Amino acid sequence: MATRKNVNVDIDALIEDVTQIDEISDRVRIAGYGLASPLLKMREAQMRREVDRVAARKGADHPEVAARTASLKRTEERRVLFDEELSRARIDRVKLTRDDSAGIYGRVAEDGKPLENVTVIAHANNERVDFTCTKENGAFSMEVPAETEVVISVRADDGAELYRDPKGTVLQPGEQRFKEIDMRRAPAEPCPDPVV
Repeated sequence: MATRKNVNVDIDALIEDVTQIDEISDRVRIAGYGLASPLLKMREAQMRREVDRVAARKGADHPEVAARTASLKRTEERRVLFDEELSRARIDRVKLTRDDSAGIYGRVAEDGKPLENVTVIAHANNERVDFTCTKENGAFSMEVPAETEVVISVRADDGAELYRDPKGTVLQPGEQRFKEIDMRRAPAEPCPDPVV
């Protein structure tokens, strides 16, 4: 076994590299989803053609057509879920500018479909601390004060409140929390942080 003597390690460069692991892993995950997406669409189109081919050859009432149609329907449902997850994966974390702040990021949707251009507001101590409009994929991100209860609300263009957190969120300095707000589905509780 070969060993090295007098190896110098630049600790500052190593720390910089380690702090970028979250961002790099997110980009790798998004790249994987991006590569899989066209393959799923091609598979779905192929299944559709097979249903049409078998129906033309054996008749629309044939049991094999029913089985292939059911399989196609399951594939379409899985693709919808995949598209939702791809939309979530494309949401960037908050770029924190202060040591005493935290980040809340996520997306606003209605029955899984992203809502664009609704206003997401963060309140702390009954005051508005930040707000943003959702992007095309329903994404939002806000820097909020740490160690303070933060309540998120969503408002439409006309100012009507569409959603308000039933309970606030308290984050530690530097912590980031993903929040999914779906107007038609039950609010998704964030996954608890692992015990360190």
